[in-house]
Amino acid sequence: MSPPTIFNLTIFIIFSAYFFINRKKAVEAVKLSAKSFKRIFPLLLVILFVILILERILSFELIASSITSFSGWQGYLLSVFLGSIVQIPHFIAFSVAGQLLQGGVYPGFIAALVTSLVMVHTFSIPIEIKELGFKFAVIRNLISLIFAVIIGVIIGVLY
Repeated sequence: MSPPTIFNLTIFIIFSAYFFINRKKAVEAVKLSAKSFKRIFPLLLVILFVILILERILSFELIASSITSFSGWQGYLLSVFLGSIVQIPHFIAFSVAGQLLQGGVYPGFIAALVTSLVMVHTFSIPIEIKELGFKFAVIRNLISLIFAVIIGVIIGVLY
């Protein structure tokens, strides 16, 4: 079984157990989550549309050739930028990183790319702002960008 299937099955089992313990609160939780989902659904559609367009524009070859054409801080910044806008599942990111490494891309750039891909959520910022506030969303994403560069530099030095 895949990790998402295991996760969803675990959540279903926990919720089912809670439903039998306190049916009223479980139904209330479902209603609350449905209300929240209905509120953010239009934003999710826009985000999905933008991601699908970018997925067609940004190919693996384009990313690899872009990163290898830079060095130093420019390479790190480009890697962090690309990682922030490329939206691929996290479990695929590591196989992409392996392909980039075999393709001769500097390991520090790959680390910065994968770290920003996992930690920075460019297209979900509108939802994050709506649910958690502007200040929180901006600070969290900026800190994530900074850490992506730091991790990339550390990996580049160690590798």
